[in-house]
Amino acid sequence: MAQYLAISHPGGPTPGDLPEYLGFGLLDQDSVRSENGWLTATYSDEYDVVYEVRWNANGCLLKSYWRGNEVGRAGGPDLRKAFFYSWLGADDKSWVDPRFVDLFNEIIRTGNVYVLFPRPEWVFYPSGLLFTLRQPIPEGSLPAWEAFKRTLEAEGARQPRLTLYQEAPGSVLHMLEGGDSWREPVLVADLVVPLARLPQAVRACVDGGIVPRGLHHRLLVLAGSGVAWQPGDQAQREREFAVITDEELAATQGRVPPPSALSAETHIREEGGNR
Repeated sequence: MAQYLAISHPGGPTPGDLPEYLGFGLLDQDSVRSENGWLTATYSDEYDVVYEVRWNANGCLLKSYWRGNEVGRAGGPDLRKAFFYSWLGADDKSWVDPRFVDLFNEIIRTGNVYVLFPRPEWVFYPSGLLFTLRQPIPEGSLPAWEAFKRTLEAEGARQPRLTLYQEAPGSVLHMLEGGDSWREPVLVADLVVPLARLPQAVRACVDGGIVPRGLHHRLLVLAGSGVAWQPGDQAQREREFAVITDEELAATQGRVPPPSALSAETHIREEGGNR
């Protein structure tokens, strides 16, 4: 079951208590109403309303929508608790949630992108989930990467936004049939973005020219962080591969991380498909 991490937000339901983004969407400023003790508002993504908030001194009702259909509702003493309750069970079935299925299929159509369905252990308020975009940067892509970094908003800019978490020396680690392995040196770039801005962030990476062609240089999108194994090139007798920093590899005390980690995530290309 997911665990919940948030900072308490004291005070009554006033427009100032509404975060600028929530889970899948951004606050519709024109929708905010505070009348007769009720605070109401909606949040939307690029296409439609994704949340409806009704909140007064007695509690908060949060309705979740996707493409015009209600997909859930949750209540709590305030918006923060109602939002957390709306995520109950998300770590067990995100790959059948139409929101993630549609969102991730949209993302993989953007370009050379690979997405892992989340099994969130932590849910944050107001972002819901924080995603890592891990991009291997081969030597030939370094000029594009340096140019892309200059397009990122400055540290301290308002959220939600795409943020550079780290760039570190690393490699694409190839695991072959029979247990042999070899490493391709790359720069590993990790960017972080809240769920509400995930599609825009992926498009920015692809349009910014930092995602080369080829199976082993694609952009990896996953909730949280860590090493994620991906299915390899069977024509080259490759079972799996992973993009890993030198620090992560050193943490294994020189031992190659086990490919069994591959089964710890659900892969969109294997179970989500291109629907």
